[in-house]
Amino acid sequence: MEDIRKKFGEFVRSARIKAGLTLREAARKMDYSAAYLSRVESGNDTASPKFIAAMSHEYNVPVEKLTDLLPQQRAGVHGHLLQRRPDLRALYRVGSSLQPNEVDDFLRKFLAEKLNLQGDELEEQMRELRDELPRLRRGGDGLFAANVRPPVLSRQRISEIAETFLAKHGHTRSTYTPPTPIERLVELEPDIRLRVGPLDGKQNSKPYVLGLSRWGVDGNKEIVLNSQLVESEDETSEHRLLFTLGHELFHTLHHLPLMNSATRSRAECCRAVIAASSIGNERKTPAQRAVESWQQKASQPRKLFTPEDWREWQSQTFAAEVLMPKWAIKKEFTDRTGTAALKSCDNVNPKGLAFALATETIFDSRIFDKSLNQLFKVSAQAMAIRLLSLKLVF
Repeated sequence: MEDIRKKFGEFVRSARIKAGLTLREAARKMDYSAAYLSRVESGNDTASPKFIAAMSHEYNVPVEKLTDLLPQQRAGVHGHLLQRRPDLRALYRVGSSLQPNEVDDFLRKFLAEKLNLQGDELEEQMRELRDELPRLRRGGDGLFAANVRPPVLSRQRISEIAETFLAKHGHTRSTYTPPTPIERLVELEPDIRLRVGPLDGKQNSKPYVLGLSRWGVDGNKEIVLNSQLVESEDETSEHRLLFTLGHELFHTLHHLPLMNSATRSRAECCRAVIAASSIGNERKTPAQRAVESWQQKASQPRKLFTPEDWREWQSQTFAAEVLMPKWAIKKEFTDRTGTAALKSCDNVNPKGLAFALATETIFDSRIFDKSLNQLFKVSAQAMAIRLLSLKLVF
């Protein structure tokens, strides 16, 4: 049965990519969680009849072709072809912070009091919701940083690697248009599988694990994203998700292959963790408060000592290079400011000027639809740092 599920999962993953949909896009179109779709594609869960019907519709694949792969699911599929699921993403976010029995109590109370369901009808709806909501994690994932010594790579060399990667997928200096479609590019890599699931970390406090890279049991490399991050729809989470993908992509391309067979058998390796501030402080965003703190500190960056330090630095540098290609940033900067670089004045330090330019939409008499950070889908802080590192602001 497990082999059948894996074969089915690979088939629907290929169908989704052929339909031009990312994992998140497909899940949202079908009103299912990305975590559930990810488990089906990885062969760790069985697709329900409703889900098969939804995939048939969105991927433009005959339902018979899907049910032939999972013959036990044939019954009941056609009856769901025209049905649409209610949006469960908000319920998923609530459920991820509760115990399984609390989720059951919550669902039963809601269905009985709000939808007036009773008896067999209530139990049937409960079964469907349990199938569609991601399963809650029990126990730890055993994450660890792989004991791998990375090769020495300069910032310039990593920039070249990022440019080569983009060019391989048709995004050259003459064809590139921001933002970088990092989700699609990851899934175009033949030996990388993008997964979504619960990861180690505290549910209601920070920091928490955003993503990890590992060797899958089938010999493919896997990038796993935190399901809470994927299901969140705010702009800050979107920026974190895309940067995490770029970060983990470099791990899978350049660090996982260095692992020996003994280490590979342990599966998980590298993780990306972020500490985010709570909302408050005069209604400033976490990015704004982080930049203000960053502007006030003149300390030098922490030195890199261990292999893990170097792996993380390389991955962070690659993420910045692939999401904010230097030629694209320079072009947009010059187009907006009318100059190749800007010097800060006495009452504004370079960091403050960089942050202002990263978030501004009005330059002289010209109004742009999006600021630089919005155009490239990165945080204001990430864009400000990029402008400084490229010496566009000094």
